Amino acid sequence: MKKLSLLIGGLLFSGLMMAQTGEQKGRISFEGQTTTSGTVIGKKFAPGARVRYFATEKLALRGTFALANNTTTNNYFSNEVDNTGEKGTYIDKSSIWNLAIGAEYHVEGTDKISPYAAVDFVYGSQKTIIDAKNATTAGYMANYTRDSETPATRLGVALMGGMDYNFSSIFYLGGEIGVQISNYTIGEGKTTTVMGTTTTNTLSNEVKRGTASDLIANVRLGFRF
Repeated sequence: MKKLSLLIGGLLFSGLMMAQTGEQKGRISFEGQTTTSGTVIGKKFAPGARVRYFATEKLALRGTFALANNTTTNNYFSNEVDNTGEKGTYIDKSSIWNLAIGAEYHVEGTDKISPYAAVDFVYGSQKTIIDAKNATTAGYMANYTRDSETPATRLGVALMGGMDYNFSSIFYLGGEIGVQISNYTIGEGKTTTVMGTTTTNTLSNEVKRGTASDLIANVRLGFRF
């Protein structure tokens, strides 16, 4: 019985690995991806998720979403020699998300390999928050607090080339490389600073950085339905 089970399992696995991709039209794929290069508002994205719908055998519509959060906390003390006395904290937070909507056109390949060219329209948004209590970037400061929030956005277009390697009709591994051209804008920032009994509210001006280009490269793993 054990040998029969191994034989049947081996045949099923062999059939799966040798299966062709089959017709693409009307199929939907879901995939996860890791950005190995390229930036959006100064940050690398890992991971991301993509949905594709094959409108024809060669043309697929797609949407990609990526999210990155980062928090850095620095603790300071009034006596830095042995970290004793009054404590201060300086927290730097950033939250970034990126949405890309586009299409890809698959050219002639093989049952296993499906190369394509793609274009995406990209929108990215970032929010940076500073939360400081009895501390600055230089160290401990008594009776000092700072709360600030600065938004930023990026709008652009990405041109890419990629490839799917089909392990079976439903399972594939892919790669993609290209360039993203976009405009980067730092929005109006708000800061509240308290030093002792004095409170100061300030606004920073919007800054447009102009056009920038970034290299994009990622690895993808997905399933078709």
